[in-house]
Amino acid sequence: NAVVVCRGEGYLPGETPVATIYRPYGTTTLKDRIALSVSENRPGSLIKRGDYSLTLFAQPEFAGTYEVRQGGMIQSTAAGVASPKVRAVVVGGIDNATFQSASSNATATEANWNAINPAATLTLGTSYGPGKLAIPYGADGKPFEQTFASLSVSGTGNAIEKANGQPVNTAGVKLTFGTISCAEGSQLTIPNPETDPTFKVYVTGMPTGTRFKNIVLVGTDKSVMIADDGQLVNATKGMTIILK
Repeated sequence: NAVVVCRGEGYLPGETPVATIYRPYGTTTLKDRIALSVSENRPGSLIKRGDYSLTLFAQPEFAGTYEVRQGGMIQSTAAGVASPKVRAVVVGGIDNATFQSASSNATATEANWNAINPAATLTLGTSYGPGKLAIPYGADGKPFEQTFASLSVSGTGNAIEKANGQPVNTAGVKLTFGTISCAEGSQLTIPNPETDPTFKVYVTGMPTGTRFKNIVLVGTDKSVMIADDGQLVNATKGMTIILK
């Protein structure tokens, strides 16, 4: 799978841009070529399929949507440049569909925080299946920070979790959403702040004391709410939010 973010040049009016990508193996005969038709340069979706893990390096001009329907996708960073223009991230599908907001080796540099445009929206769970967001932990005593304009949750099996392969000496995460909305019957699991106090989830765009309507914690009668400092509270181990 490939995406071309350069619009190219020298095309005539009405001409369809076409690129040819050679595979990194085999011969250069026709059967070893991959023909690629390119649409006009406008925001669209980069759709990730396949059960493998795909790492995206700097995408400074991509202003569309990342959509993970299968397997994992990691947005890496390069000299503080990642996805400053992406509008939305949608995660939901099969084979543990997961989006990781940054690579682990970028977390010690403050310039590499918010590898995804903080004005982008995040959706976990689609008609294809559940979705997960993985966040790397910070280093050098600085929590890694990622902000999204909003979080929308649909269906069951969705989760926000620590990225795999994190070193023992980590500084944690500050994950911030402007607002949160959950569809009826939806489910979201986040790290338990009692057992992992360095993983903090905040909601800043909702009034203090806001209770999510009809959302309760499994096994309790407490509603999930926003604390004075904006943090999501009343979590139990393996916190699961269910909208009934």
